[in-house]
Amino acid sequence: MSEQHDGETLPESLDDDMADLFGEPQSAIAPAIEPGGPVLDSETLLRLDELSLHGCCQKLAWSEMGAIAHVTDQNHVNIYTHLFDTKKKEYALFGPTRLEMPQTHQHPIAHVSWNPRGAELAVVDKAGVLFVFQPYLAINRLRLQNVFPGIGGSNVAPAPLGSIMGMEWLAPNRKLGYYHTATKTGNTWRYSELLNQPQTGPHQPQGKTAIIWVTMGGNLRLLYKSIDESWQETSIDLIDNADDRGPLLTHAAFAPENDDTYHLATFDVSQSLKLYSIKVQWDSPPGMKQPPPSSRSAPRIFVTKQNKIARNMASENGQALKICHLMVLPAVKEPSTDEEYPLTVIGYCGTSPSRSEMSLGPEVPQSKLITWTFYEEKETLHPVFGQLAQKKKKDPSQLPANTFTKAKSQSFDLAGLPIRVGTHRLNTMLWVAYSDGQFDLLDRNEMQRVSPSDTTDTATNPISAGYEFAVEPCSQFDLSVNAALAVFEDPTGKVQFKYVALACFAMMFATSTAQALGNSHLHAMLGGLVSTFGYERILLELYKCCTGTLPEVIKDDEHSSKTFNVMKSPHMQRCLAVQQMIDHGDDDTFASFGSGGGNNTHNSSTRLNRLRTIPAKSASIMVEVRTIFYAVHIIQSSGTDKAADTVYSLVGIFRWFLHVVSMLLDDLFIVHDRVVSRGGKEALDSAAAVRAAIHEENTPVMAVLLGSTPRALMKLCSYYIRNLLDRNGIKGVISSASSARSFENILRPLFDSAPIRLKDFERLLDEMNHHVRQAYDNAPQPQQPQNAADTNNKKPELGESSDTAPMPDPQRLATERLFLITGDFPDLLFPVAHRLLTHTLERITTPVEEGGYGLDRIKMLQTDMRFLGLTDEPQAVAFQKNNRFDVLRQVSINGLRSWRRCTRCGACMEDLVPGQCPVWMRNLGMKCTCGNPWVVQERKV
Repeated sequence: MSEQHDGETLPESLDDDMADLFGEPQSAIAPAIEPGGPVLDSETLLRLDELSLHGCCQKLAWSEMGAIAHVTDQNHVNIYTHLFDTKKKEYALFGPTRLEMPQTHQHPIAHVSWNPRGAELAVVDKAGVLFVFQPYLAINRLRLQNVFPGIGGSNVAPAPLGSIMGMEWLAPNRKLGYYHTATKTGNTWRYSELLNQPQTGPHQPQGKTAIIWVTMGGNLRLLYKSIDESWQETSIDLIDNADDRGPLLTHAAFAPENDDTYHLATFDVSQSLKLYSIKVQWDSPPGMKQPPPSSRSAPRIFVTKQNKIARNMASENGQALKICHLMVLPAVKEPSTDEEYPLTVIGYCGTSPSRSEMSLGPEVPQSKLITWTFYEEKETLHPVFGQLAQKKKKDPSQLPANTFTKAKSQSFDLAGLPIRVGTHRLNTMLWVAYSDGQFDLLDRNEMQRVSPSDTTDTATNPISAGYEFAVEPCSQFDLSVNAALAVFEDPTGKVQFKYVALACFAMMFATSTAQALGNSHLHAMLGGLVSTFGYERILLELYKCCTGTLPEVIKDDEHSSKTFNVMKSPHMQRCLAVQQMIDHGDDDTFASFGSGGGNNTHNSSTRLNRLRTIPAKSASIMVEVRTIFYAVHIIQSSGTDKAADTVYSLVGIFRWFLHVVSMLLDDLFIVHDRVVSRGGKEALDSAAAVRAAIHEENTPVMAVLLGSTPRALMKLCSYYIRNLLDRNGIKGVISSASSARSFENILRPLFDSAPIRLKDFERLLDEMNHHVRQAYDNAPQPQQPQNAADTNNKKPELGESSDTAPMPDPQRLATERLFLITGDFPDLLFPVAHRLLTHTLERITTPVEEGGYGLDRIKMLQTDMRFLGLTDEPQAVAFQKNNRFDVLRQVSINGLRSWRRCTRCGACMEDLVPGQCPVWMRNLGMKCTCGNPWVVQERKV
């Protein structure tokens, strides 16, 4: 149901004042933006005409999940993805994948737009037909959901008035974490997080998809999904009299006002600019503010005509100003200062000569940005009016508003012709992309250009932190999520990569993680950052900004709820995903990524043949352990009716875990033998000798066994696996006795053939945990000098007497972080490493009955570790190169015609049908183990 209502009109004098604002704007030219710009060519002129005649003509769109939709010709849309090439070790465009449009589609495509989550794509043609596509398990595989014809026609022959002039996806009703400011004190960055930032604007009550748009004829349409996934629609006309619609619209823009109201600005062919208030009210039972989730909610739309902002466009030197872009910015507060920004309507205008004038010679376009700012003031009414209003039993939306609005107009010169505009930093900043490839970030209040600075101590946006880029001249442009990279249309379809300052990169990374967005485009910028800051500094900033990870572990190393929370943390997952891809050797080259700048083909020198480093190996182990833990946890929580399918799906990941345990224990013997062969048993007393042997063997054994976080994750995962294999645990998952026996008969031999029992391995971890905790609880304290001569004394060596005290949590956190990132154990833990290589190593092969751990070295030496990807033998490297493994199940998937590939790390997974695989694979297979989306890749025939 839809209803129409005219709200309170403004006084005639006020309406007249606002009508004249455009004619005599108050000049407020930002000095940092120099007028002038590119010479108009025919392509730019055509694009300007298109922008001025049609408000919905975005033909290049980058989704929050990393997919790029590009209108390549008048009837096709191609999908590109930002993908990591595992062979070239660089990021580049992958694709194109052409959307399959209905055969009945005949009209030119005008506009493409992703929903806020990047999970649905709207494709609009010039006749007003709207197609909705949805990715299916991979962001480059989209399926058509529905087709919605234009007003007064069908998808074959719609009426011209149904052409869409402005559209908006309704924001999901959820709160998002946002990192907004980084402040530098000395050499330390501190990050401010605006937690649980609500998304304003009308929401579909059940959290489903909804779109609102305006047609050329002034028809307002709301399309939404109901609880049963069926699409519904409601509409209303902006004009009362359907026979007198007034001038046709060319542009429309929406902005949220509150939880049920939009601001709508429209511009028509008579060059009139108007502002409306659109209220969306979902039907609810009496006494309820929101309908119950199970009800079928049908919305009603109320339109209140508020203001006619401008009646006629002004001219510049006899040339008419053309509105190229129309925006409405809601009233918001600046995150770091709480400065208030009022409701603002923005028109990006350009002037251009006619085609006949173009033939006489080149002309320079003139571009302006004109703003209308609205300040609300409370009306003073006698209380009797309120009493009378309460007595009237009318719909709440039909009561007069108790505020009136004044507008202030300002004009600013721009540096070129804007081809794409957008907002940044929670609608407190604007970005403008020009036809010549230049890019500006503008402060919203003063419209001053933000200048780059490499020495700033406060980073709030990419530009202020030293980030600037310019692409080639183009007619289509878009930014990735968090305004980190740009994509533009040119003959070759290249993507420009430019890196940001370190603090701003950390905030972008943390924000995309908190909002569960794809961030593969951020990884493409790591090359330039590593060459400037070094890998340790980058990872430290990421771990610091992504709060709520390591601090949970240092207070409790056991398998507790705190460790469980760390296992679930998306921040931990994303940070480890970065660490496992960074190859930080002795030189300054960043092997896994390009230089971070230039085209999508990187020419920077790389060390592609160097082996994975210790921190990368330990991070890979932690990421996979997290996946195995989740698989077991899902099975235990949800159960399964497909016993055989579940068993076979677990063989690969359980084998992987057992082989990693064998590898770590084998590396202990290798490190021991390496140290002894170099300097005898006395060399085991030297921390330098032990570290040298660890780096020569390139083993993560100490990083995993002595580091609190990986050790806790290994023990928790082992405990869950053991619990699943227990007879009572199996019966809790599978009710059928025969299925339970089958479950045990297939998996039990796998664990019986392991060199060490998981229970005994957990005892070893308990021993390490005890000694590590003692080391931190008895940390040596620096001795106070007794006289001036003592100030030149060296720091006491390990083993010398000194005062001890428990290490404070912040200091231990910093120590653990550095250990995790570098793989080098701190001096404080050398006594534990020494014990592990001497006393504990002797007990590892001792039978359990004699107080040892019962390791069978024969079985350990017979274990095939090539498929782990963690060993450096030539046979293992060649095996990994010649085989493709499923990152989720840890099994070979050679010979498949198609598979899924991660956009960020390049890992592969079999392209399984969700209904034909166990529940744990359906849940975890939606994204890669690193947290980023998939693309579908096919084998070249």
